[in-house]
Amino acid sequence: MSESATSTTVYNYKVVKQFTVMTVVWGIVGMLVGVILAAQLVWPGASGIYSFFSRHLGCNRSFGFGPRSGR
Repeated sequence: MSESATSTTVYNYKVVKQFTVMTVVWGIVGMLVGVILAAQLVWPGASGIYSFFSRHLGCNRSFGFGPRSGR
């Protein structure tokens, strides 16, 4: 019996671990941005630092979104 038949294969999982960690990080960042934007839509005056929808809410309503869309 040769030695190559009894040796075990060693895998390098470093790239897989890094990819998994960054996937979780980007998932958390994406969900946090979604929660912030949803909170700004529900409470438009609550954000004192930066409000993305303060200028764009009127534009969205003119295209049929929101309570005053005229449907």
